[in-house]
Amino acid sequence: MARNKKGRKEKRKVYILVEGETEQKYFDFLRQKLRLSNVKIRTLILNNSGRTWIDKAKRLLQNDPKLSRDKQTDVFVVFDKDEITVEELKAMFSKAVKENFTIGFQILLLKCGLWHILSP
Repeated sequence: MARNKKGRKEKRKVYILVEGETEQKYFDFLRQKLRLSNVKIRTLILNNSGRTWIDKAKRLLQNDPKLSRDKQTDVFVVFDKDEITVEELKAMFSKAVKENFTIGFQILLLKCGLWHILSP
């Protein structure tokens, strides 16, 4: 594990790039429930369609100095694959592998469960 200037172990960084606000709330809620003190988790919204998610995630990480990556950084791109063809998914997976990203898909259960948890 990497160490900072004071000799303390650096926290592992996890960036979760999601489709919208609902997914962001879900992962923030999950992070709070799990109480992972040794991991720095940041959830970011990409706000657009899934066909170019990998490219947009790459640009976001390159252009924001606060989102620096190192060997201990994991990047997850989570989106809804409903209207994406198999060929488009294959192309996205190829790009994700090149960028060392992990792809995850939302499911209806996740959305329904989150809606139940967040509704007043």
